[in-house]
Amino acid sequence: MEDGIRILTIKEPERRNPLDRPARFSNPFVSDVESWVEGGGRAIALACEIAVTAASTHLASPFGKIGMIPDIGLRVMHSARIEAGRAQPVFPNASTVEAKEGARLGFVNEPVPDRQALAKAQVMAQDLARAVAAAPRPRAPIKDCVAQAVDRALNFEGLPQPTLVFSADVMEGRRAFVDKRTCLPGRMT
Repeated sequence: MEDGIRILTIKEPERRNPLDRPARFSNPFVSDVESWVEGGGRAIALACEIAVTAASTHLASPFGKIGMIPDIGLRVMHSARIEAGRAQPVFPNASTVEAKEGARLGFVNEPVPDRQALAKAQVMAQDLARAVAAAPRPRAPIKDCVAQAVDRALNFEGLPQPTLVFSADVMEGRRAFVDKRTCLPGRMT
């Protein structure tokens, strides 16, 4: 811990899901991303108040390619950062967004030159920590609102995912992923 900043790597099993900590913890969370990030990693980055990415970062959402819906709350975190109309087409299309486009859309705060994301994230975290220390009370209801949205998303995701996991769409999506190919026409509905 240096200057009130603690670098946290989420490795240990979380209570319910990795989004619990950034969504519920009273301290601010800032993410830095220096490469490709997909699915759950993208959700965790978006759950942080500030997301700094290297210029060459790609944020991917491959769920549509394999016949699944976004999980671990990605849909709600994505929509919370950008307007719903812009968020909707990202998931079925399984699109990949580059850092500059992510900043334009609003789910990345600032793309920086490669290998500088951590340093910039630390500076932004210090600024955010000072702001929170100056006015800590508004954080609780804001964090609670985000946590409730994550809970609703997790409850929703829990309904169709078990059925989708064993569907023909997902089976073909997995085979295509392993074979490094596009899904075959007619194999996915």
